[in-house]
Amino acid sequence: MVNSPTICQITVDRALEPVRRSDPTVTIVQYMDDILIATPSVNQVDRAVSTVSETLKTNGFEIASAKIKKGPCVTFLGVEISSSYITPPQIKIHRDIETLHDMQQLVGSLQWLRNIILIPPEVMDPLNDLLKGKNSWEQKTLTPEATHSLDFIEQQMSRSTLTRWDASASIDLYVHFTKKGGVGALAQGPPDKAQPILWVVLGKPSRAFSPGVECLGNLIMKGRKLALKHLGAEPTKIYLPFCKQLSAQSTIISEHLAMALAGFGGEIHYAAKPPWTQLLAIVDIDLPPKIVDRPQPGPTIFTDTS
Repeated sequence: MVNSPTICQITVDRALEPVRRSDPTVTIVQYMDDILIATPSVNQVDRAVSTVSETLKTNGFEIASAKIKKGPCVTFLGVEISSSYITPPQIKIHRDIETLHDMQQLVGSLQWLRNIILIPPEVMDPLNDLLKGKNSWEQKTLTPEATHSLDFIEQQMSRSTLTRWDASASIDLYVHFTKKGGVGALAQGPPDKAQPILWVVLGKPSRAFSPGVECLGNLIMKGRKLALKHLGAEPTKIYLPFCKQLSAQSTIISEHLAMALAGFGGEIHYAAKPPWTQLLAIVDIDLPPKIVDRPQPGPTIFTDTS
């Protein structure tokens, strides 16, 4: 399976499936032949490692004892995991861009980092601009703005961390609207001291213009899905970037928010500014109701467009 990563991934995953089902408190993350095991207690880790080793051996795999690393601080796929924080991998960003294909590879390699470190949409925008083109061999060079974006990303990699999830504390979802899109965060702690445990980002916009409320709705839906997928629970609170509480008319006219909040049983809060907002080009938005209590000045005109 050396030459077939897909078969390796699927085969090892199937071998580990009985272990996952036997003890739901054990978390097993597997990528190829790298396996991360986490449990609520040290004794459980020892038992889980033994069970995983025996199971893989039964399926024809072998784990050398020297390759097993235990302790409060481990490294998995370049990510340093301690008892309190998660430090992103220190990857080298290749800047020798000559073609559109080179640029596509660069942006693709940065996308997965966006869940680990805060990369605002404004930072990705100059890089996304260089993705325009039809042929992969089109000549491309980094613009000064794109170079500045890469400098910012490298700085973020060197000084950013995520906080380890505390299963006994509630999860909150923050969503923000910025000049070039939006960004969200699953975090824990009071708003003024909230610590991110996962960033919520959207892909490159598919249209030249998208309403801000649509962006927020997509962030909310994605944040709720990520919380359920990775943490097994919905956010307790969702913080919206509006200056005041939504009125009934505002909620009705915004189908994007209505769909995003459908089935949510937690609390809705407004206008919070957690520590990371200082890195964002926040745009204050509100949803004015479409109904007014008095006529608007000027003539009333009716047209039949049928």
